[in-house]
Amino acid sequence: MQILLAQVVSCLESILDHDERRRTSSQFRADERGVVAVIFAIVFSAILLAVGIAIDYGRTAREYARVQNALDAAALAASHRLGLPEQDTLGRNDADAYFKANTTKQKDVGALEGVTMDADKGEVHATAKGNMLASLLKAAGIKNIGFNNQTTVRKGSGTVEVALVLDNSSALVGQPIEGLRAAAKSLVSIVFAGAQNSDRVAVGVVPFAGAVNVGADKRGAWWIDSAGLASYHSENFSQPVSRFTLFDRLGMNWAGCVEARPAPYDVDETPPNGSNPNTLFVPIFAPDEPDPANAGNDSFVNSYLDDMGGTCPPQTSTCLAYSRRGNCTQWSTPPIPSLTAQTRICKYDGGVPHAAALGPTKMGPNMNCDSKPLTPLTSVSSNVTAALDAMTAAGGSNISEGIAWAWRILSPSAPFAMAKPYDVDSNKKYMILLARGANWIVGLKNMNDSYYSTWGFGANNRLNSSSHTTPSLTDSMNQKSRDVCRGASDKGIQVYTIGFGVSDAHTRSMLKYCATLPSMTFSVDTADQLKAIFENIGRDITPARIAG
Repeated sequence: MQILLAQVVSCLESILDHDERRRTSSQFRADERGVVAVIFAIVFSAILLAVGIAIDYGRTAREYARVQNALDAAALAASHRLGLPEQDTLGRNDADAYFKANTTKQKDVGALEGVTMDADKGEVHATAKGNMLASLLKAAGIKNIGFNNQTTVRKGSGTVEVALVLDNSSALVGQPIEGLRAAAKSLVSIVFAGAQNSDRVAVGVVPFAGAVNVGADKRGAWWIDSAGLASYHSENFSQPVSRFTLFDRLGMNWAGCVEARPAPYDVDETPPNGSNPNTLFVPIFAPDEPDPANAGNDSFVNSYLDDMGGTCPPQTSTCLAYSRRGNCTQWSTPPIPSLTAQTRICKYDGGVPHAAALGPTKMGPNMNCDSKPLTPLTSVSSNVTAALDAMTAAGGSNISEGIAWAWRILSPSAPFAMAKPYDVDSNKKYMILLARGANWIVGLKNMNDSYYSTWGFGANNRLNSSSHTTPSLTDSMNQKSRDVCRGASDKGIQVYTIGFGVSDAHTRSMLKYCATLPSMTFSVDTADQLKAIFENIGRDITPARIAG
């Protein structure tokens, strides 16, 4: 302190003239104790003020950081509501709850002011204000130190491609299909928040039942086997013939469903190639099965034409009884062998389908084509919601075909070739599989050995060549579901699976196997639970981040 005072005195002396300096110096020396006291008071006050500033600034900085952390958490919580109809109300409620939970110790210091939810930009902007009570600075007349906080949370960078693989079988008739539709729409709203009509988000929808519908408008697509070139295209007919030719002869339209390709192409994304016809996609055409008169001791489930109809030649009748004059009084038309009755194609040429074949597709050539057309990847959310609105619940369930077509729309290769390459680091591919019904197929004790499926009849040996019982055919479908899941995962596609009221143990096991991680498989029973799961998945695949 003495050194400091000496320096102060020296400075004062240097600015006075010689006489004045001598006089002033003499006066200072004469009353050095008084000068020291004054200077000490000034310096002490300055030091005390500096210490007060430092202490109160440190306290305020800590509170500012605490309020900022609470504000960031509040904005992130609110971002979970982005895109949902109730985003403004529930977003603010979530922000309030998180802000209060993180400012409980000093709840009178910080206050949440504004929360702005902007779904178009995919942003949440939040502000807060603080008012810190001063401690040492009170001596300088400063009672409060105010500060302001703000933050912006924005949907994450990079791009996302999502395939929704949704069971539309009869297991969802009624409220379940409505619950599924609402839940899926919630996910769509979340993932498209801030990414409408941009290439940041693309979503496709694959509804599946007994088969997958690629769309009747794809009849002329190059990857559809229109010419009947695939090895199995004519396997249930007496001669090579295009299935579209048979549709035309019947005067009926193809509904848009395709069969499974022969192994191994049924469980992979091998691009269709005209030089290998088995990689093309064959339109479903369930053959007309024998009439009861030609069925022998068997029964068949899909007889929709007269076996003698169309341009088929009349069957020669045999006389069973004669009159005394030698005239035939009783005629008999011998039955046609079942295989002949089923495979002949003349009955399609102008044949008249039974009424059942003209209504819902339970019978007829479009048998098992119950689902609505798939929607390839699109960045227009209204296209996705329109596909969800169009879904209906009918028919059996074919999970492996649903997964296979979801993989194909996520593939950069044909038939759609709309997805980004697998090796783009900034792009993530997701598949969300929901199942309710188990894989469905029925083995029968007739020459076909089963209902007609996307693998043809059991007797065609395309699904299981060693056994055609219901359990063995179903096991084969379950295994194919596992195989196609594994193939998609190996390509880097992240798979979420949801069992919605699934009671079948084999299906539950398969869904767990298909999920990329154990944490990515879910089992729910109610529509509310389903909606919550879809929303959480939507947030997981399009996370928000603190932008500023």
